[in-house]
Amino acid sequence: MMKDRLANFSFKFAITIFLIFAAYSNVNLLIRNYRLEKMIDESRINAQKAEDRNKQLSLLISYYKTESYQDIEARRRLAFKMPDETFMLVKGLDYSKLKNSGEIDLSNPYENKIETTSDKVNFPLEWWYFLTGQKT
Repeated sequence: MMKDRLANFSFKFAITIFLIFAAYSNVNLLIRNYRLEKMIDESRINAQKAEDRNKQLSLLISYYKTESYQDIEARRRLAFKMPDETFMLVKGLDYSKLKNSGEIDLSNPYENKIETTSDKVNFPLEWWYFLTGQKT
């Protein structure tokens, strides 16, 4: 009788340990699978962002190759103008008033930048010096 009780208890104990181990293993696998799925989702999002960035860059490269962009850049960097255009240079914008964000402080972005000379210039005499090569 005692042996039967001990055998029955041992069997129940072994089954209990087996069930605890099985539950622990399954929970551990579920946690591992959740973490792997999360990493895969992050990788997919990063891949999608990289693909979108590549598309934007390819569109930007194709825009840089267009004639309109080259025309705009030639005008901006080299002060290029078409034969039928009149070029006007606007002075007075004080770039030191730019904010860190690149926006202009509109409270007073223009300052009086009229250049004046202290002495009167004799323009005909200046032209004479220029044409004859003499220094003023």
